[in-house]
Amino acid sequence: MNTSEFDMNKTLKISPPDGEFTVLNYRINGDYLAPFRVFPFVEEISASKIDVTIKIRACYEKEIYASYVNVKIPIPQLTANAYAALSKNC
Repeated sequence: MNTSEFDMNKTLKISPPDGEFTVLNYRINGDYLAPFRVFPFVEEISASKIDVTIKIRACYEKEIYASYVNVKIPIPQLTANAYAALSKNC
């Protein structure tokens, strides 16, 4: 990958392989307003059970909307049971 164009124009050109892949991981130093804020809440119910609540809040005006937002939450392979509940609190 040639990064000279990114250094000059902040444009990244890639030739994607077949299948799923990660394009970019990055870290920002300084002020930046991300489009979403993530609030994780973890409560230990017992030695073998935890309750994980993840709230995601959009950080833009209500007239603007997002399409095709994917949230992936990895869970351990030995998890016996998991379910997802989606609520709309506007």
